[in-house]
Amino acid sequence: MKESVGSLKAFFIFIGTLGVFGNYIAITQPQGNLNAINLISIILVTVFSIAYLYIGFSLRKLLVESPQIVTTLILANITLAVLNFLLSLFQGFQSSVFLGFVFGLLINWYLYSSVMRLSREEKSKRENS
Repeated sequence: MKESVGSLKAFFIFIGTLGVFGNYIAITQPQGNLNAINLISIILVTVFSIAYLYIGFSLRKLLVESPQIVTTLILANITLAVLNFLLSLFQGFQSSVFLGFVFGLLINWYLYSSVMRLSREEKSKRENS
């Protein structure tokens, strides 16, 4: 499926909203294992979720003027996901955490490749205008 700028914007906004909401629930209704590392992780994921919301609302402009901001953020989010997963292994392997990790990597890879493609397309449209 080929994403358009509009559908990718919606995707970033959805993922960002989901992340903010999910972390709000994690903070307000802790499951008993909320330690300093988990709290730092929640804060970092919330920051990335807010950044995804910003990208969602500014995507068309960012694709043309500074796509490296978007791609760098996606790569940093992948790095954070890897670190979170590795830290979670200290608490024991959980298949649900692993599946969430893999799913998150696939989503971020898809976003990265879509942003790269759309950035090239938007730049060529502006050059041909």
